[in-house]
Amino acid sequence: MHGQMVWPGSCSVEEASRQMAMAGVTERGAISTQKNVVEFILDLSGYTVDQPLCQYRLLEPSFGQGEFLHIAVERLLTCLPNHEGRPSGSLYEKLAPAIRAVELHPDSIEETRSRLLGLMIEKGINRGEAARLIDYNGPQKPDSVLSSEPHQNMRSGNGQ
Repeated sequence: MHGQMVWPGSCSVEEASRQMAMAGVTERGAISTQKNVVEFILDLSGYTVDQPLCQYRLLEPSFGQGEFLHIAVERLLTCLPNHEGRPSGSLYEKLAPAIRAVELHPDSIEETRSRLLGLMIEKGINRGEAARLIDYNGPQKPDSVLSSEPHQNMRSGNGQ
C-alpha cells in the first residue's frame, strides 16, 4: 500500500505535523510544566542522581520548552562522576543514547537546544561534543517515557 489513507475532510499526517509545527502556543495546546512537577515526576520514575543514569534510556515525546529535558540532562551530568568516575570510552558513547526527545515546533527546538548547549558547556563539556550529543539520532529503546500528561507517564516493565 503506497501513501497514506486520509479520511474525507481531514489531512495527512505530514500536513497535520506541518500545521502543528507552525502553530502558536495556544493553537497547539502547549503548556509549561513547573520545575517542581518535573522534579517530582523524575523522582517518582526513579530518574535520580543516585542511579546510574547513563544506563537508563529516557524518552521525552513532546519536549516543548525543554523543562523535562533540562532537568533530566542536569541530573544525568551530575550523576556521571558518582557512578562512572572518569568514564571509560568516550563521553559521547556514554551519554548519547541516554535521552531522546521529540518536538515539532522549530522555535521550541532551537530555544531548547540553546539552553541545553549552555547547560552542557557550564558542566564542562566542550561546545563541539555538546552539540554532537544534542544532535544524536541513533537507536534507542526507552526505559521511561516521561511527560506532564498523566496518560504518558509510564515506566516500562513494571506498569508504573
